[in-house]
Amino acid sequence: MCSPIQKNKMEESFVSNSTEEELGKLRSMWQLASVLNFFHVFRPVLEIGVKFSAEDLEAALITPNAMLSDIHISLLKEVLQPCKVKLQHDTWVTMLCKTLKEWWQWVAEGELPIVTSHGGEITAYKELDPGIRLLILKALCEIRLEQDDIRTYISDTSKNSDKFVAFYKEPLEGNTDGTSYWYEDDSSMGPRLYKEIQKVQSQTQSKGRGNSSQPDITCHWETIATNLDEFQRIFVSTVSSGNEVEKRLANKLKNDILPEIEKIQKRKEQALQRREQALRRMQRDDMIMDGSSTGRCLRERKPVNYTFDDYDRSIAEAIEITKQGQLSPNTVLENDASADNSPAGVGKEIDL
Repeated sequence: MCSPIQKNKMEESFVSNSTEEELGKLRSMWQLASVLNFFHVFRPVLEIGVKFSAEDLEAALITPNAMLSDIHISLLKEVLQPCKVKLQHDTWVTMLCKTLKEWWQWVAEGELPIVTSHGGEITAYKELDPGIRLLILKALCEIRLEQDDIRTYISDTSKNSDKFVAFYKEPLEGNTDGTSYWYEDDSSMGPRLYKEIQKVQSQTQSKGRGNSSQPDITCHWETIATNLDEFQRIFVSTVSSGNEVEKRLANKLKNDILPEIEKIQKRKEQALQRREQALRRMQRDDMIMDGSSTGRCLRERKPVNYTFDDYDRSIAEAIEITKQGQLSPNTVLENDASADNSPAGVGKEIDL
């Protein structure tokens, strides 16, 4: 029999392993790269209030959350413009199902993975495999592409040759044997490097005159780098390679990609340090307000007697000091500040 602690550790390990496995499956799907590229290219048009990284989206596809809802709602709002139904964090799944039913055959392949079921589709969506949720999001992105605002954006942008190239993704490196490397340089969602391997099987002649089958093409897709450490490992593994494609990839990593990723990483670390410093200041201020800190502002003060005798005595002492010319007002302030800043001056009070 396992103890409760051992059982909890086993469950946590199982959840962690399951998540890693699901993440690996998502990153082996080219549809993930397509969705990330969609958000990268059409960010100026898409009115998505929530900011997210590629890792945030992956995590949300594995475990649906409010962020994933916000993304779908933002996309659906433009697709359902004439519709007066208010999209919320529950009802959006129902409207998604109705939209997919109309569009699925035009934007995706295979059987429609989810349909309306008197509200049961809300629970059903959360129980879908993460890869299916990715295919649904990919289909919704394709539907969103058909809307007038994006078509207008493409038309207007196409007039600028420098910006128009963003709509045509080209591999970073590749060769005739079917191996290609693709790079996404999105500073907001994070850089990504992909490897694609296409293999074409030999054609087989079918029976009958003039008939031949289509070539069988298999595609292997892999996300090989998502952060600075992984990009550096790819560079190390390709810089001394005898493969010409990998050599050219290493040169581009060294000269163009790694310096930019290092800058992004540095900015992220600086932002994290600023957040941590702000958090420490807030915690310190909270401790002072709660009285759990022994800062100077919380030192124990001597009681003050507001009697006429004490007041008259203080005035008389001040007049006497002024007559003697011992200290000027500025000297009194400087000495008081000096005493307060010295170890012996901490906590010192002047009795009036």
